[in-house]
Amino acid sequence: MPATRAAARGIASLIATITAEEEGSFDDEMVDVDLTLVDEQEKGVEEESSDDEEDSSSDEDDDEDEEESEEDSDTEVVVMKKKKKVKGKKKQHVNIGMDSGDEDASEETVEPVRKKKSRKATKAAAVDEDGEDEEAVTGQKRKRREESAEIVDTPPEIEYTLLIYNAEQVQKSKASRGRPTTEIFTLPSSKPWSSLQSRIISRISKALDLPVLDLTEYDVSFTIPRQLATPLSLDSTNYKRVLVGKAIKKKDPSAKIIVEPIITAAMSNKENDTTTKGKAGKSKATKAREVLPGNVAQTEKIGELRQRWICDAPGGACRSAHCFFNQLHPEHFPLSHANIQHWAAAMLKGPQFADLETPPNLPIFDKIAAGARASKSELLMRRKELQDAKNTTAGTQVNFNFPPEIVNLLRPPPPPAAPPNTLPSNTSKSLIPALRSAGVDIPINEFCATYSLDQDIADRFATHKFKRTSAFKHVELEDLKDMGFVKGEIAELKVAVEAWSWET
Repeated sequence: MPATRAAARGIASLIATITAEEEGSFDDEMVDVDLTLVDEQEKGVEEESSDDEEDSSSDEDDDEDEEESEEDSDTEVVVMKKKKKVKGKKKQHVNIGMDSGDEDASEETVEPVRKKKSRKATKAAAVDEDGEDEEAVTGQKRKRREESAEIVDTPPEIEYTLLIYNAEQVQKSKASRGRPTTEIFTLPSSKPWSSLQSRIISRISKALDLPVLDLTEYDVSFTIPRQLATPLSLDSTNYKRVLVGKAIKKKDPSAKIIVEPIITAAMSNKENDTTTKGKAGKSKATKAREVLPGNVAQTEKIGELRQRWICDAPGGACRSAHCFFNQLHPEHFPLSHANIQHWAAAMLKGPQFADLETPPNLPIFDKIAAGARASKSELLMRRKELQDAKNTTAGTQVNFNFPPEIVNLLRPPPPPAAPPNTLPSNTSKSLIPALRSAGVDIPINEFCATYSLDQDIADRFATHKFKRTSAFKHVELEDLKDMGFVKGEIAELKVAVEAWSWET
């Protein structure tokens, strides 16, 4: 019996230990009663009871009662087969009562636990789930890094606006050319010059309907909005260093390419040719405006200028195939098609406006180097000629000396002296002074009141029938004395008349 109780206690403690260990890491797992441990316990009890029966055959009935009581105590284990989810740290305990019949024996509380899944399987599943989550997160981060790397490594694209003029438009002034053919395309900034060149050739061929095209027959220039306003010749050197270098600095890289065909004499003759191909027996009527001899002459001048002003250092500072320069002042000024066209038109007007060596005085040529322009200035050339004339040897000078008597005889007599200007005397017999004129014509009574004269003065004038001040110019000082005016009244009247009259 002691061995049976010891075995039961060992099994109970083992179950409690396993349960306590699993409580720390699996609080939220589903638990139930481990029936396997109960079966093993029953087998051990049966074996021990059989041994006890062999040793004590005399007490066989008592042993059977004890085995029955042990079996009853073992079966008293409350088996909870319903699965419950453990929340927090609350656990469901099962009381295992073992009635040993001994007074020292006490009830043991055992909580046998059996998980739906084994511990290893649960850990493996948890590890697999964590691994999948980590793989998903790691893969997502790696994908974002790759996308960001692709975004950083992708070179910016430049939007090109291609403005294509035909030969007929180029021969006209800029104001009357009309709208060019516009083509828009994009190209990565990492592409070489050959890629842009082939793209331009294909777009020109498509716009002008030309099967075979040579880019050297066109004047190609470019501008960059808000970066480069003056058109610059487009070639392999300017493509990477200027066009791409300045365009990628903008938020939206873009550039404008201007294509103008180079006009030759053959093209001009073809333009002015009046014969047209049509149906047999029909011909196009000749229009006077189509036959322009000036176009032929201007085209010839353009060819001469292009031949004369070929840049001796292509790809240099001027970055143009044609530029104006001077031997004394080697600063280059790029010549666009518009510059050459205006130059040729000025040459047709006469050498006084422009010639093959001197550009015309037009605003489009204001950017020519000051030194190069000054070296050909007509004003400076004229000053130079005058300076050279002064430096020439002076001719022989002949001096004649005459005595003063002979010189005086040859002199004409002096004119008579003019009489001195005499100022008029301030003394005058008239009531109105000599240097003054009559003022506003008003009644004498109003005159006396205005200039604070006594009423006696007005009465004397009224007695002698003087009514208005316009009669003062016919009154003399002697007349005033005859009318009975005393000296004080005459003096006050003169002061008033001087204030009333106007200065001449």
